This record gives sequence, structure tokens and C-alpha cells, in this order.
Amino acid sequence: MNAASGPASSALKRAFVSAMDGVATTANTRQSAAKGFAQPAATRSISQTRSVRFITPRPLQNLRETEQLADHFRGFGRLVAYRVFRCQDTHRRTSVGLIQFASDAKLDELDSLPIQKIPALDDMEVRILPTEYQSFTRSLNRRPSLSTRTHANASEASEGVAPENTPVA
Repeated sequence: MNAASGPASSALKRAFVSAMDGVATTANTRQSAAKGFAQPAATRSISQTRSVRFITPRPLQNLRETEQLADHFRGFGRLVAYRVFRCQDTHRRTSVGLIQFASDAKLDELDSLPIQKIPALDDMEVRILPTEYQSFTRSLNRRPSLSTRTHANASEASEGVAPENTPVA
């Protein structure tokens, strides 16, 4: 029997907790969909998913709390992936996270309640970040495409302005 098979290895594939940097990350990496997760074929394209960012009032302590938070959000639709990061700043004792839903999720209900109370976590109030902030942070993480940079430099050159080096994020 292979040493890297069995329920323990699949649990390791699904969940990784790093004590060194305090980051807890879990995602659906199974080949077949489980309860509460979307079918892999339906979620291969990022355009077929919808994401929500959130912030917690205190850091999540362990993987069990992360799973309880994900279980709460499964009530709104099938999850594709979720990530929770603990803020390491001394003045921000919180966790921030991202949850990706399948395209058929009921996010209208989630948007109508910007503060979610999680009963499994002693009624912790999780704040859903506004959509404007989500698109702004998503654009910060995205690198400009080569065609966009080339087009911008070409238009500057055609106007007689020397093209500047475009910083790469």
C-alpha cells in the first residue's frame, strides 16, 4: 500500500495549517464533489465562480473553526474554495478570507446581510466586505496583461511621448 494514500493523506491534501506563519488554508481538491462542494467540471473557469471576501473580529484559532465558518457559508450555495488568513499586525487581531461559490449560489441573501452571525463560533460576527472593495483588491492582485502594456506604450509613442517603463506588480 502506498504510504501517501488513505484518509489521512486526503485530509492533508484538503487542509494545510502552517504554525510558522499563522495561515490556515483549505480548498476543495477532491476529484468527486462532496456535500456542499461544486462539481469540478462546473468550476474550472474563474468566470463561473463568484467570490466573497470577509473579515472576522478575532483570528480563527484552528482548522475546526475554519471548517465551521465554511459550513455556515455552505448554506448560501456550493463552495468551490475558501481561504482564511490571520493578520499578523499587532494592531489588527483579525482574520480575513475569501470564499468562492459556484455560479448558482444565492449571494443576494448574503449581500442583504453584511454582518453574518456564526452560531457554531459563539455568535461571532463576520463582516462581509462590500463588492466595491472586493473588485478593488482583486484588481490590485492582478498583473496588467502584456497586450495592455504594449498598447499603452504604443499610444504614447505615437503621440511623441517617450514610453515609460510600466511597473509590474
